[in-house]
Amino acid sequence: MAAKRNVPNKQDILNHYDEHLNKINETVDKLLSAIKIGDIPNAIAFLPKSEKKNGHAKRPPNSNILCSNQLMNFGIRKIAENICEKYDYDKQRITILSRQFTGRIWKEIISDETKKYFEYLARDVDNLHKRKYPTYKLVKSARKKKLTFKYLS
Repeated sequence: MAAKRNVPNKQDILNHYDEHLNKINETVDKLLSAIKIGDIPNAIAFLPKSEKKNGHAKRPPNSNILCSNQLMNFGIRKIAENICEKYDYDKQRITILSRQFTGRIWKEIISDETKKYFEYLARDVDNLHKRKYPTYKLVKSARKKKLTFKYLS
């Protein structure tokens, strides 16, 4: 039987963020340098590569998603992997940790100027998406609720 692995709670994630803040800031600096020298891919590279299983086009990414993906490429994912290894978390927690980190970075560290850069990039991706899929329309569907059972004793 496999050993049970640790699962980080919200406070653990906040502590890990604070603990690795220097590395996180270095990663953000790498991203900003890449933007300055034009080392971020253009809008074409961010178009969804494939369609959904039902044949419909995937939704184009927004500015936050574009920034998060670039932060992942520049090292946030590696930081999360190291945390999961150090604290014996499931590998599935890497994505959870890195997404929590990128969300917090977007809110607290990324400047308005950098956010504008990603907003323009997202707009360009959206325009390309509209040309590639002229009949695309976002259809939001309600998520299925999980059933929960309470046992009364």
